[in-house]
Formats: sequence, structure tokens, C-alpha cells
Amino acid sequence: MKRIYTIALMLIASVLISQNVPINFEETKEGDAPPVPVGFVVSDMVGPNPVGPGQLFISCGPNDVGNNDIVYKLFYSKTDEAPDNPLTATEYEFGTTAGDGAGVAAFGFVFEGLEPATEYTFWLYQYNTDSELYSEDPAIGSATSGAEAGEPEVPEVAAPTPPVRDPEDVISIFSDAYANLEGTDFNPGWGQSTVVTFVDIEGSETMKYANFNYQGTQFAANVDASEMEYLNVDMWTADATTVNVFTISEGGTEVPYALPVTQNEWVTYQIPLSAFAPVNMSALIQFKFDGGNGSQTIYLDNLYFFREEVEEEADATLSDLMVDGTTVAGFAPNVFHYDVVLPEGTTDVPVVTATTNNPDATEEVTPATELPGTTSVVVTSANTEVEQTYTVSFTVGEDAVAPPVPVGFVVSDMVGPNPVGPGQLFLACGPNDVAENDDIVYKLFYSKTEEAPADPLTATEYIFGTFPGDGGGIAAFGFVFEGLEPATEYTFWLFQYNTDSELYSEDPAIGSATSGAEAGEPEAPEVAAPTPPVRDPEDVISIFSDAYTNLEGTNFNPDWGQSTQVSFVDIDGSETMKYANFNYQGTVLSAPINASEMEYLNVDMWTADATTVNVFTISEGGTEVPYALPVTQNQWVTYQIPLSAFAPVNMSAVIEFKFDGGNGSQTIYLDNLYFFREEVVEGSDASLSDLMVDGTTIPGFAPTKLDYTVLLPQGTTDVPEVTVTTNDPAATADITPADALPGITNIVVTSANEEEEKEYTVTFIIEVPEAAAPAPEGFGADEVVSVFSEAFASIEGTDFNPNWGQSTQVEIVEIEDNPTLKYSNFNYQGTQFASPLNISDKDYLYLDMWTANAETVNIFLISPGSEIPFALTITAGEWVNYEIPLSHFAGVDMSNVI
Repeated sequence: MKRIYTIALMLIASVLISQNVPINFEETKEGDAPPVPVGFVVSDMVGPNPVGPGQLFISCGPNDVGNNDIVYKLFYSKTDEAPDNPLTATEYEFGTTAGDGAGVAAFGFVFEGLEPATEYTFWLYQYNTDSELYSEDPAIGSATSGAEAGEPEVPEVAAPTPPVRDPEDVISIFSDAYANLEGTDFNPGWGQSTVVTFVDIEGSETMKYANFNYQGTQFAANVDASEMEYLNVDMWTADATTVNVFTISEGGTEVPYALPVTQNEWVTYQIPLSAFAPVNMSALIQFKFDGGNGSQTIYLDNLYFFREEVEEEADATLSDLMVDGTTVAGFAPNVFHYDVVLPEGTTDVPVVTATTNNPDATEEVTPATELPGTTSVVVTSANTEVEQTYTVSFTVGEDAVAPPVPVGFVVSDMVGPNPVGPGQLFLACGPNDVAENDDIVYKLFYSKTEEAPADPLTATEYIFGTFPGDGGGIAAFGFVFEGLEPATEYTFWLFQYNTDSELYSEDPAIGSATSGAEAGEPEAPEVAAPTPPVRDPEDVISIFSDAYTNLEGTNFNPDWGQSTQVSFVDIDGSETMKYANFNYQGTVLSAPINASEMEYLNVDMWTADATTVNVFTISEGGTEVPYALPVTQNQWVTYQIPLSAFAPVNMSAVIEFKFDGGNGSQTIYLDNLYFFREEVVEGSDASLSDLMVDGTTIPGFAPTKLDYTVLLPQGTTDVPEVTVTTNDPAATADITPADALPGITNIVVTSANEEEEKEYTVTFIIEVPEAAAPAPEGFGADEVVSVFSEAFASIEGTDFNPNWGQSTQVEIVEIEDNPTLKYSNFNYQGTQFASPLNISDKDYLYLDMWTANAETVNIFLISPGSEIPFALTITAGEWVNYEIPLSHFAGVDMSNVI
């Protein structure tokens, strides 16, 4: 049997997927205040960008939060009204804003709703919910909230008028002073936020970039500026702080030049073209400006190339520079140094010849004495007053070798979990040799699949540098390719290309996918949601339904930064909630509600285009758990979700709902959002009203939740005592304690009429495995490709913690002297191989996993453009061995697993 042996994995703590909260059985030291939080930041900037009006950015590291009974408490006040005791200031309710960590995790979020342009002070404490003690001192931060955005100021005078120049000394792109190039596109669609308009300022047409983040300019044909010396641009801005200008040549070579910004006045920049080396000035295709934050405005005028007029007698430039009879690559009169790589084995110094622009000027060539070496050419003007030196440096290279085929190339109609927009595709590729070798760049060609040419190099070439995130052809990339025909399959060929040897990789990496279709108006349901049954008022808590009395004061559209637009529409006589442009949406209750005696959450949903919808219940402290609604389009579906599915949400203190999973363009309709329980016949109640472990109610207890898991500190030997209280005092409870640890205590509750019986279980697990994973047996080293194992020689260079934005923390721990991977704070985690694996001759993926509290774990194999999950069946508290047939991962290229 051929196998691939991979990873012995230990999952200790889990985020979102875990529905069990550990209990700490160690005695708390009375009066032990938690420590002061560290890493607390209050700022008027989010990264490089200023916050919006009335906003501040707040962040803090994990500290002790998330351990035992510690949470965050945050208070704030206008600085000029700050109280002596911070605890009397306004308290921020964690869980209110996306990204705030809900008070039980590290956070970074934008705080909104403050008075604009006002200094605020914030006090952050750590708080022990058991001892009710705050940290002795808070962490303190203050900053001035964002000001109201005003209309950007406008220059009152036009840009300076450029001097009169001979037409042969200027190439004008945009200026009233010269004849401009024809056909220039000043607003190509590169996905920018910038809005381009042309305004009149004192009779001079001026280009305005509003909402500036970046902006391109596309020439109708290649521009040869090799005989020019400078790029001129005039700029005026009231609010921009960083502006870069790029010249871009064929092949996507681009170089930025940072314009020193002086606000509220016209500044003229005359940039030597040498500042843009190695851009090919003889084949320019585009300009680009960037550096804005999407809210600023700049004005531009007099964008042109020029050279200073030279008296013929003072001209000390060349019109040609040749090496062995061929003009040197990239020659331009104003470029004075050249590097030439000679073929391997060259011993003779090449002959350099030069031609002066003015035939009366003189040139003196001094050849290199050996290789490598430098030949110099000194040019003296006819009047002998000007002298300039050109140099050609020769090196001897090795025989040119074609670069390797790119790996990790992905073409997809999805960006993460969301589909792309109309006429779009997502492309991505890892670094390969690009950026590691200055001469290697990417070359990308594409075609409609049905029109794909036999030779990919004859297809349309994509010009790198066109879209943000495309790496400019000299770095790894991931970007949305726009402007394709919607709903059309395209094929892409990606090469690595050596700009020195001009060799392509022998073969390209190939990807294909169907571009996004045009979005139509979402359909609407023609009939109302089903009418819920009549229920006793004490058996239902209604949030939104015509059938029951709803809670008062519910906010169905809190401002959480969502794209979703909430409205209420009449469908067949029934008020229905509509979420258009759905990405996520919250609902905030006017006060916490106690739904612990309910059994189910009901929601009715209809959608024509959504594919993924999750519903969350959220309790005080920000605890939230999603439930994925199986979607059936174009019909009403009624979901009755057991409240146990939302553990460990505290059902006695529910404060909010949330729906998510949309891509920002979909629409869902909702009705009949309520909690309910089935009517209980007197004497038939077999539920508990309390379940305690060593005298403390188990976290997340609810009468309807039957199974609990409790983590015990390492070294615990005594089985904790479980006690219960029945809802009906006449019911009976039979408790069977666990025999040992780990183990399960069972509680069987029998109703008073002896017709109903419920069994509750409390599973006790020591929080780390006491034994190492079992050693693999039954196959030899030659049958295995090992990624992580003590039993075999594992492949080298594997990155077990690539930065994919995960919350997971990875470490290698020793269990019985066996190195074991531990994933804590687990949401997802990648493993990146140093080079692609060929496991096409293997049959199985082999894995050992131990977890105390994870309930859902999937493992993926990934090849370029394809990834397939396998759901691992979980048994908590013990090592489980999985031997997964590789046939399950059909669609993944087993010869190229990355």
C-alpha cells in the first residue's frame, strides 16, 4: 500500500468552531486584580489613511483576555470633560462593532459616532468577571477624532505658463502651451476610486483627480522620449500628502518618483528622466499617479517631456553609440552609462564607435584594457566649452538559460468565498524566480478559450502595472482582472521572462475560468412566508413576525459598516424584511433577552441569488456562533434551529442577531424570526433548570442543551462533582459519575409521569493529550512522503505557519518526547511546501489528530487553482487516526501539490 504520511496535529482551543467553553477548576486568589492591558493604541489613522469624520481607530493585543474569567472593559469621554474616575465615563459595549474582539479577544476596530474634530480619552481595563475586579490602573490613549470632510479647496489661479519651446524639444501629453499627443486616454478603467474631470481655472483647462487613490494615463501608441531630458508636471493640492508619478514602458516596467508636496500652491516639478531608469524611454505606454487615500484631491497641468535647447556649438551629445557595429540597447543621447553582457567565453574587448550630434564635435574612445572592463567615450563640443563622458561596462555572462515554468498560478471566478463581478476573473501567482533575479519578470497572455491560438505568445498580452495588486510583473501577485466579456471562458498563459537574455520559460503555467456574468435585478418572492402555528405566548419570543407580538425597540439596521440595505416590503399582505446588496447585517435588541427556556430559533428565508447565508445569535460579552442555513433558491425555506447549535452563546442574555455570507450584490428576504419551545404537557417535563460542576453552573447551560464538555487542568485526577436541579420538582434525576479522567458523567432525567426521559452528559477532558500520537506502522520509508513525523525523514523547507491572515497560533510542543504541532486560537491554518510535491503515485493521506473542544475540522489538499476539503470525524479527548483515500481529493493535481 502506498501512502503519504503527513501531520500529527493537536487542536487545543478553537475560535468559532468550538461550542464548549473550558472551566478552570483552580481556586482564584481572592483580591487578585488582573494586570494593566498593554499595546493599547488610539489613533486618528488606520494604517496610512486618516479616519473618517467622528471616528478613531482603537486596537489592543491579547494580554490576559480570553483566559479564565478575564475580559476587556473600555470607557471614554471627551478629553475636556474627562472625569477623575474613569469608571464613571461612558462605557463602550464590546460586541457593538465588527472587529472589536467582543471584549474577549485582541481587537482593532474603527470607533464611530464621536463628535468630529474633538479630542477623546479612552481608558482600557482588564476585568475579572468572577472576582469583579478591574486592573489596578487602565491603559490610557487619546486622539482627536476625524473632522467633517469639506469640499476640497480649488486653486484660484492657473498653473504657471510653460516657456516657449521649439516643437522638437517637447512631447506634450496635457498642456495648453503645446500641441498635445492625440488619442490619450486620461481615465482608463484600472479599478481606481479616482474621479477624473477637466475644469477651467482662469481660462486654463486643468485636470482634476477627486477621491484620489491612484490614476493611470494610457497613450494611443508608444511614445519615444529617449531624446528628452526631463518630465514636467505642475500640481496643486489642498489635502494630499503623498503623490508619486510613474513612467511605464512596454513590458510593464515602471518606476515611481515621489513628488515633494507643498499644499495650497502650484508646484512645478522637472524630473530628470534618469530618475526613472530602467524604464525604456523609447517605448513609453502609460503614466500613473498614486499615493492617495481615496478621499483627497489633486489638480494637474503641463504634463510633458522636454529637453533644454542646446546651441549647436555647445552640443556635446551623441546621436549613436555602437558596440561591434550595433547600436547599444537602450541608447539615448541623455543616457551616459550602459551595461553590456557578453556571451560566455568572450575574450576580446568589443569595438565601441560613436557618432556626435554635431559633426563638428569630437569624440575620444578609450577601450577597456581587459574583460570585464569599461570603455569610455569623451565628447567635446565644437566650441570646446562642454565635455560629457559616456561609458560602456562589459561583463562576460554564462550561456543564457530559459527561466523555469511559473508555479502556483490560479485563475478563478471567486475572490476568497465571493464570486467576481461581471467581466472579471481573479488571478494569483506566488513569487517563483521573480524578484529574486533582477532579470526575471512575468509575462501574461490571454484569449477567449474558444479563440485560443496555438502559440500563446500570439494572444493578447496583459501589461503588468495596469491593475492594483498585479505585482507590476516583478513580484508575486493577486488581482482582479477586469474588462473581459461577461460569462465567457478565458485561458491565461503565464511565463517567466528573462529581460536580459530575452528568453521565455519553455512552457507557461496555464489557467482558465469563466468570467463573471452580468448581475440582473434579483427576483422577489411572489407569495408570503408560511404562517407560523398558533403558540402560547409563554412559548415564543418574537423578534419579527406578523403572527406574534414582537419585542419593542429592536434596531433592525445598526450601522456596522455593512453594504446591506435594509427595507420592509409588502409581499402578499405580509410585512417582509429585505436585505439588498447583502454582505452582512446585524439586528440589535433594545435590552438583553432570556431565551434559555426556549428550544429553537425559527427563521424563514427566500433568495434568488445568495449561495451562503449564516445566522448568528450573540450574547452579552460578544460571544457569537454561526449556523449555516442550507440554501434553496427561489422558494421560502423554514429553518428551526436547535439553540444547542449556538453553544456557548449565553441564551439567558441574547443582545443581537447577525446574518452574513453575502458578496455585497445578493438579496435575501426574511420573515418569522423568533425563539420558541414546544408546548410541554404537565408532568411530562424531563428537563433541567440547572447543571453544576463542583458547585458552579456549567458555562453555556440551557435546559435544551444536553451535551457539555469541560476541560480540566493538566494533572487533575479527581472526577468533579456534578449536581442538578430539575425544572419540575416532581421529576427525578439519576447521576452516574465518570469512573476516571477523561470520562463522562451521565444524568438521566425522568418526568413526573414517567413518560419522558432525557439524558444529559458532561464529558471531562484533560486539556492536553497525556500520550503522544501512536507511531505509524505497516509501511516502509520508500512508500511515504512525510511532511511532519518523527517516524520518517520529512521533506525540508516546509513553512508550517505562512501568513494567511489566520488567528491560529502555531507551535511545536513535546508530548512524551514526540514533537507535535499545536494549533491554538484555531480558525484556519495553512502549510506551504518549499516546492511542489508529486504524490501521484501515493494512495492515502495519513493524519493523527487530538482535540479537546473543536467540533468541525476540514483538511484540504491544494494544487494551483484547485483545493478540495475532507471533513474529519472528531472524537474529543483522544488521538484519532485518519487514512484518507487521495481519490477523495479528485480535481487536485497530485503531481503539483503546493
